[in-house]
Amino acid sequence: LTNRVALAQAAIWKKEQVVSLRPRGEDLVLTTLFYEDEVRPAPRVPLEEPVEVSKAELNLALDLIKAQTIPYDMSQYTDHYREALLEVIKAKVEGREIEAPKVEVLETPGDLMAALKASLQAVEKPT
Repeated sequence: LTNRVALAQAAIWKKEQVVSLRPRGEDLVLTTLFYEDEVRPAPRVPLEEPVEVSKAELNLALDLIKAQTIPYDMSQYTDHYREALLEVIKAKVEGREIEAPKVEVLETPGDLMAALKASLQAVEKPT
C-alpha cells in the first residue's frame, strides 16, 4: 500500500537483531538483517590475466539457467542441517554411537564449456 519497509530492533533467541517488517497481503513479514560490522566485503580473487567469456559460453550458460528454471515451491526444500542435528540429539539420548558423516569431494572441471554442455545435456534428458 505504502511501498515502505519498517526497520526495528528485536530480541530474538537471546540476541538483539536488526529486523525489517514489510506487508505481504494481510500479513506482516519479519526478516532479520545484519549489523554493519557483520557484513564483510567479498574477497577479491587476484587474477593473473583477465578471464574472457565467449558469446557461445555465455549463451550456453543462459540456456542451462532457462532449462533449470522452475516455479518456486517452498515445500521442496528441507532444512537438512536441522534434521541431521535432531538425529544426532536423538542418538545421544538413546545412547547410540554417533558416526561422523562421510564427505564427498567433487573435482572441479577444468573446461567450463564442456561442464556447461554436460549440465545442459543432463537437464534435457527425459526422466
